[in-house]
Amino acid sequence: PRQDAGETGTIQTQTISVDEALLRENRIVTGLEPGPFTDANNLLRTQVLQRFKENNWNVLAVTSPGEGEGKTLTAINLAISIAREVDYTVLLVDANLRHLLLLEQIGLAHLKGISDYLTEDAPIAELLIRPSRVEHLVILPGGSQLINSEEMLYSPKMAKLVKDIKSRYHSRIIIF
Repeated sequence: PRQDAGETGTIQTQTISVDEALLRENRIVTGLEPGPFTDANNLLRTQVLQRFKENNWNVLAVTSPGEGEGKTLTAINLAISIAREVDYTVLLVDANLRHLLLLEQIGLAHLKGISDYLTEDAPIAELLIRPSRVEHLVILPGGSQLINSEEMLYSPKMAKLVKDIKSRYHSRIIIF
């Protein structure tokens, strides 16, 4: 485990090994090799960071009206691209609790996550993981699939979580 010192104390973050070949196969290549896809993600990173600085923001939600439109791929690659910047750390939150694809895309087995926090009071510190290839990236997995995900995401408990993670570290970018 790796320790992250924050304003509210030290949190142990479990480091998980990821397979570089699987990342490439799933088009998660930002920072791994140069090319047009990496360049496009770096351009997106630059645009996002400029807007964040202009507006004093630190949270971004990647959304779309339908399934299969690239939300997960965009969020992962953007998170990796921002995490490679020296001034930032990134918390990538898998908030798609109906279709848990984020961990699958990076080759990790089912892990506990945000749904376990919302339904079973699992401590957030025990749910966070750090992929081995990206030093400044932490992931909060989705956990178990929830049929009532919309209601859970709009719950007071989720609102408290978002407020807490937004203010915990001043140089952290949060991507949902």
